[in-house]
Amino acid sequence: MEYLLIDAGGTSTKVYFYDGKEISKEHRFPPASVATVGIHNSVSRLTNIISSFNRKFDGIAISLAGIDTNTIARQVKGILYRNLSDYSDKVIIEHDAHVVLLSNAPTGCIVISGTGSIVYGYDGKKKIIKGDRGWLVG
Repeated sequence: MEYLLIDAGGTSTKVYFYDGKEISKEHRFPPASVATVGIHNSVSRLTNIISSFNRKFDGIAISLAGIDTNTIARQVKGILYRNLSDYSDKVIIEHDAHVVLLSNAPTGCIVISGTGSIVYGYDGKKKIIKGDRGWLVG
């Protein structure tokens, strides 16, 4: 089994090959955050990165910065799900702050101070977001 794990941020996009036990390869690409490069460039970069490996994966998980509103998230996810269907039958795309929080706890609050900044909370049902205005304002 081989999974493609992607951390698409405002400074860079990190790609990891995961075999179910460990990371076997790592790659770094230009940023693909929607807030930093825009919707079109983000979708294009992610599609190009994944297609460059020219293979099908058991799953693709994308932690994507900048999908801050439901409207933007739906738009980006809709395009990416279509674009990536040839590369995996299982594609998950989630806001990067949600991924960071859930990798540490099922509920709670985090603060990210990186290229952009966000205060992100999740109570198990509802997401609470403060800040998250991208690199220029963040």
